[in-house]
Amino acid sequence: GTRQHARNPAVPSAQEHAAWMQRVLADPSVELMLIEADAAPAGMVRLDRLPDDAEGRTHYEVSIAIRAAHRSKGLASAALRLVRRLKPAAVLHAEILPANAASIELFR
Repeated sequence: GTRQHARNPAVPSAQEHAAWMQRVLADPSVELMLIEADAAPAGMVRLDRLPDDAEGRTHYEVSIAIRAAHRSKGLASAALRLVRRLKPAAVLHAEILPANAASIELFR
């Protein structure tokens, strides 16, 4: 279900996912953070650094994914608030598919 709102909804093979993970972890412009609930993995937040604007402000694209069992519990909004505390002056961007009503509401 997590992939249904991704730019590419195709589920990657284990090998493709492992290669993607290696690239992400090696890329200094990407920050990948895990979300836990009750000491168990519940999701992730990824910040992809974008080019700074003419005023020198830092921009990030935000991606949030929450495991199905943990959705509708406020974890995504709590994660977004923590990102704002971590990057208080950054301009945050999110590309949201029109059918993803939960994310549209979250980023409003």
